[in-house]
Amino acid sequence: MADFTDVTNVPELPDIRVSAAVFDCDGTLVDSEQCWLDLLHELITELGLSPDEFGDVRGITAFEAAQRLSPHTDYTVHELNVLIDARYTQALHNVTTALPGVDKLLRSLHGVVPIAVATNGRREDVVGMLQRSGIANYFDVIITVEDVEHGKPHPEIYQVACERLGARPESTVVFEDSAVGASAAQAAGCNVIGLSLKKEGTYPARDVRDVEFDGATARLRITADSRFRLATWNIWWGGQKVRNGQQKISDIIREINPEIICFQECFGEYAKEVSQDTGRQHVQQGFDCAISTSFPTDQDDSNNRIELISTNTEPYATAAWIWIAGTRVLVWSVHLAPWDYGPYAALKGEDPAVMNKQPEEIQRQEQIAKILDLSDELTDYDPDAAVVIAGDFNSPATTDWQQRDDLPDYRWIPTDAPIQRGYRDGFREIYPDANTVWGDTWAPIEPLDSEPRDRIDFVFIKNLAVESAVIRGIKVSDTEAYDPPERRSDSPHQGCFESLDSNGRLIPHQEDNTYPSDHQMVELTLRITR
Repeated sequence: MADFTDVTNVPELPDIRVSAAVFDCDGTLVDSEQCWLDLLHELITELGLSPDEFGDVRGITAFEAAQRLSPHTDYTVHELNVLIDARYTQALHNVTTALPGVDKLLRSLHGVVPIAVATNGRREDVVGMLQRSGIANYFDVIITVEDVEHGKPHPEIYQVACERLGARPESTVVFEDSAVGASAAQAAGCNVIGLSLKKEGTYPARDVRDVEFDGATARLRITADSRFRLATWNIWWGGQKVRNGQQKISDIIREINPEIICFQECFGEYAKEVSQDTGRQHVQQGFDCAISTSFPTDQDDSNNRIELISTNTEPYATAAWIWIAGTRVLVWSVHLAPWDYGPYAALKGEDPAVMNKQPEEIQRQEQIAKILDLSDELTDYDPDAAVVIAGDFNSPATTDWQQRDDLPDYRWIPTDAPIQRGYRDGFREIYPDANTVWGDTWAPIEPLDSEPRDRIDFVFIKNLAVESAVIRGIKVSDTEAYDPPERRSDSPHQGCFESLDSNGRLIPHQEDNTYPSDHQMVELTLRITR
């Protein structure tokens, strides 16, 4: 389901003059898509099958659903088609209201440009829903699956809609909520506004706050709201430590699909190959750190694109400019020096002054100082520049160790340095109390008696708002005394962790883990504030 208060927009579609508007129905005008999904889920289960076998069923016709199911049952395609149609018609009687913002937009379009519905649904069902929702009278034409030879994703339904409206596709705007429908409209040559398409990764898309039609000028104005999701993920030798690790990395990226991923431990070409496999753009400097994005590298698109920045930080950091809804953001993927790991000494009670003079601890301090200095230079010391420094710091956070009752009070210079330069710890913006949310990212599959857990993967931000934060990763099935408070049944913060593999095994038995890393992934939803 989508609504007109939260839509995503193909970047090539700025302020356009509209000669006609065409709307998908299910999930775009009315909240009927969930009826369809629930119906098919129930039917598949009744037939003794698994819903996972049949992929995404958004936007397909009842006939296509029957074709998919029939080979696995004793029913013919026709019998299943009739059954699905009957159940769907009955379920749709509960659909009586339009989605938020629909009535306002239709009223502004009505009488100025012709309006159509183009849907894979049946006419009886579609007309009934529109009438019960009180919006049927806005439409000049209703095109259903009975009016065409080919349903979506074939472009015929949108070609017919344009013909009957007397409109040119290049000046027709289509509102769609599924990848199937958006592909059909785009193939017909129409402009497409995709509602909630970001989850499906169909287009490089940006959020928009509002869609408003100016009847006096026949222009559709789209107001950008520059939200984006950014994740940092150390992929552990490029996924080589588990079987089919590279494929498992790709599968996870397809599932969660953040606009930006900062990779560490790329081991040469692995992040590039994963990005190519998942249809993403990739920039990388050196062997270790990369940035992958669903935005294009097209230099002609100033709204959403990525561009590698050449720096002298090749062994431990990659930087890129990423344009998000026309705003330039400096993004770093960093992997600070791994040896002389401070928590080993700190948990033994060693002197911090001695610990902070270890060779690679000094190197970590120098590396982050270099990144911070370069960030100032690259942004021309602009105090309002949006910057992200994300990655594996191989150092905990001072605030975590100061707040947690089970840890000694130590100061960690590499992660203090960004804070002292005006950056904010994005995860702790959402979960400020380290006693109630540990947020550990390292090392979930190391035996607890050989490796202490800690939060060493960070997203430091400047001039960006944080709207949400989540740690995604692995839970181990091996019995051990690891009990983070946020995962307890009485915690109000259980949502801060999402398991992508609930049956992980500890090293050295990790080869068949579904989650291919020894670091958890940190993901933030961010918004540009200027």
